[in-house]
Amino acid sequence: MAETWIVLKFGGTSVAGRSQWETIAALADERRSQGFNVLLVCSAVAGVTNQLTALAINPDQAELLEPILEVHRTLGLDLGIDEQDWLGEAMQRMLLCLDNLRRETGPRLQAELLAMGEWLSTRIGCCFLNKSLDANWVDAREALEVAQETDLSPARRWLSAACVPGEAWWR
Repeated sequence: MAETWIVLKFGGTSVAGRSQWETIAALADERRSQGFNVLLVCSAVAGVTNQLTALAINPDQAELLEPILEVHRTLGLDLGIDEQDWLGEAMQRMLLCLDNLRRETGPRLQAELLAMGEWLSTRIGCCFLNKSLDANWVDAREALEVAQETDLSPARRWLSAACVPGEAWWR
């Protein structure tokens, strides 16, 4: 196994359809053949973060959820991914986020909902990649370690306080 890692980052338009995911697969396969371990970092599909932001601001307007799901249903169909591989868990997570936001507002809970854009694109994308590559999906919130810092700006201090090492703050 390779010891050197390479990170490939793809933005919203780069994860929006089959041809884009075929490019991602080809690039990952090429880097692997060059001896690298490959870490893919992918954004939410273009436009989804804006839709999730509207939903986070208006959690009682559940009808805002449908266009978000439709974008991902379309992507899944384009990639040949069965909805049962992602939709049930996605719905459960999003509805829990909305329930929490209805009871309590704030940046932490809004961020939890906004993170669903990346969750959706990466879960569906990983299913596609597994058709030709050996890919593993990892939730970044479980893989990253939070370290408390000193001398922070007020915004960074709030984020640091919200992320207590060893605790899953998004659940």
